[in-house]
Amino acid sequence: MPCDIGYKTYTPVRIPQPKPQVVKKSLPAPSVDADLLDKLGIDDKEFLSWISNLDIIPLLEEALKRTLETNSPGKIKFSITKSGGISTEYEHTTQGEKIVAEALAEKTLSNWQIQIFQIVTELLGYDTVIKTESSSGNEVLTLVAEEYGKTHPCKYIRVSKSTNGNGEITFEHFDTPEDLEKEKVKFTALSQKLGIKIGLTTSPITGQPPPTTHDHAHDHQHGHGHTHKHEE
Repeated sequence: MPCDIGYKTYTPVRIPQPKPQVVKKSLPAPSVDADLLDKLGIDDKEFLSWISNLDIIPLLEEALKRTLETNSPGKIKFSITKSGGISTEYEHTTQGEKIVAEALAEKTLSNWQIQIFQIVTELLGYDTVIKTESSSGNEVLTLVAEEYGKTHPCKYIRVSKSTNGNGEITFEHFDTPEDLEKEKVKFTALSQKLGIKIGLTTSPITGQPPPTTHDHAHDHQHGHGHTHKHEE
């Protein structure tokens, strides 16, 4: 109960609400490495002309639309810039809110990259599906792409990307090593055109030409082929 022993004081104060801080970030506009364009100029001039004149904004917006349909970014705003980059904007009042928002933005952008790979493979003539898996505490997004309208063995591309930034790309069932290398160049150039700066690495090609006929159903397993890794 109150008493009058000792000194005391009452001071009227106004404790203001923390003012939200607005964070805006953007990724740079896409570009394609000159050496890839040079290779396309030698191997496929028609593809080079097509990719050089490709309007990427609708494709990037479609990738973002697909991403937001499968991921809830909370109050974070995502938009495609006029130059073809992507920007994020969100508010926070505490460091904890900032950490949560940054993690959510990172997860959404990771999914957006997989959606871009899906569009890349669709443009190259593949049927695609995206799966979400878990490995060693990391969420792994996996894109499986199979040549459109073909049965096994058909051309096959698999892209996986985990939340720690590590990824792997596998190409399988190509008729010749030359066909495989040409597809790698197209895939890499188109990915860079849409803003994912993977590098075209040199790695050993294994296997043999696929048989001309095959009795297996289209639902089949993959996992042994030509692979190169990348980090985002």
